[in-house]
Amino acid sequence: MELELRQKILEFLNRNLILEKDIIDQIRGSIDELTLEQLEWIYDVLLDLDKKQTSTLQDKLRENPNFFFEMEIKVSKEMYAKHIDAEKEEKRLIEEWVLKELNKY
Repeated sequence: MELELRQKILEFLNRNLILEKDIIDQIRGSIDELTLEQLEWIYDVLLDLDKKQTSTLQDKLRENPNFFFEMEIKVSKEMYAKHIDAEKEEKRLIEEWVLKELNKY
């Protein structure tokens, strides 16, 4: 019973879009130390969140059948922007270093 609960909890955590990453990590990190009662409580909470999440996503899909596609594009754009920012920062640091080295001569 406990093993099944742990597996279901981990399954819920893997697909959860509501909880913050640090909360998910804390639950994962302590799951082996929890009592059956605590596991049941967490399971019930996660089950409720999962139902709400599923319902919300179904509503979004009814409103916009391209919801997941649009989200994928949005996430890709955000990741691309972060990558560009990181590249710009690296370029700035290299230029700063080169100028510093050139000023030595």
